[in-house]
Amino acid sequence: CSLVDWSKLPEFSAKDFMEPDERRISRLLKQEPSIRVVNISAGIRRSWIKEDLPSCTVLQAQNDFESNIRSWTSLINAFPEVLFVVSAGNEGRNLSISSEYEDLIWARLSQQPNLVTVGALNKNGVPFRSSNFGLVNMLWAPGDFIFNNPNPTPSKQASIRFFGTSAAAPYVSGFAIKTLHHSPTMTIADLRKILSERFILPH
Repeated sequence: CSLVDWSKLPEFSAKDFMEPDERRISRLLKQEPSIRVVNISAGIRRSWIKEDLPSCTVLQAQNDFESNIRSWTSLINAFPEVLFVVSAGNEGRNLSISSEYEDLIWARLSQQPNLVTVGALNKNGVPFRSSNFGLVNMLWAPGDFIFNNPNPTPSKQASIRFFGTSAAAPYVSGFAIKTLHHSPTMTIADLRKILSERFILPH
């Protein structure tokens, strides 16, 4: 029972990285039916598509974004007994505002019953200024970690700081995996209930 980097698994080779993430994840879940939790510490914004491809029109960027949403929706719906834990993003945006909600893929998919979105808390237990916020049923977890490397070399630092919502999401994923390890028949609905009671925004 562990949290592993799926991109490092032997089932994947360099050519697999030419595929979109959702296809690779789908293939992995079909090959490994025991997987119950998928952590995704990455985001897709409609505005980023236009920035990365300045030659495309606003309409082309919108169509590409909507295609991404359909692909991820199909993946999430195809595996209802898998919990997808995603990072909320680090732009400090209020996702309850329509324009911000529409721009972020995980906000658009936040009502999926087997997906949870995670914001980041700093060491004082309050949200990072940069953490996105505002989604209903959003989870909150520590998002500031220092990892010590016991064998530092000139090319590897003695410690690495990992912070933001990309760090907070694996914290929730790890807890979810441990919970399922102790209760392997637990439903995703019951697991979400436990997570929502534990990873709430402190008052």
